[in-house]
Amino acid sequence: MTGEVVLSSALRSNLLSLQRTQSSIDKVQNVLATGLKVSSALDNPQSFFASQALKNRSSDLTRLLDGIGQSIQTIKAADAGVSSLTKLVQQASSIVDSAREAVTGGAKEAAVIGTVDLSGITDLTTLPNVGAADELELSYIDVDGTTTTTHTVAIASGDSIEEFITAINDESYQDGNQVFKSEFISEGRL
Repeated sequence: MTGEVVLSSALRSNLLSLQRTQSSIDKVQNVLATGLKVSSALDNPQSFFASQALKNRSSDLTRLLDGIGQSIQTIKAADAGVSSLTKLVQQASSIVDSAREAVTGGAKEAAVIGTVDLSGITDLTTLPNVGAADELELSYIDVDGTTTTTHTVAIASGDSIEEFITAINDESYQDGNQVFKSEFISEGRL
């Protein structure tokens, strides 16, 4: 038995209207559930692909933002390093200033180290720019800065470096105190 339902045109019109309303309700519920106005390319291809492009761009910008954040942290670490280095340089400068004040304010000792290896020199006149009868002049200023004292050591032909050191040490007395002391360091420098 075939059951046919016969509907009047008004009833049929109402039924089709209800089906369209239910379809619209289903679409709205889908939008609310997914948060997407267009959930597939079948709904609206132009809007769907524009949305995909914007999502990709957003993802790219998020990665760039993460990279910028890491770069900022690197710059902060470098800044902290430079600040620490600046403090270290300031500290070294303070030490140098203190040493300078000690030397000019009454320190009793200062040292100068030569740059030429003189070990094994048996005749000073064989060195470049050194000749017999040349003189080494040693000067110092008293602690109060008022008196300058000079000692002169002559270089003779055939003088060895040891004889020259002895001459400096012998000639450098002032009021019974040795003012200059010359010696070799391990690298053969005076």
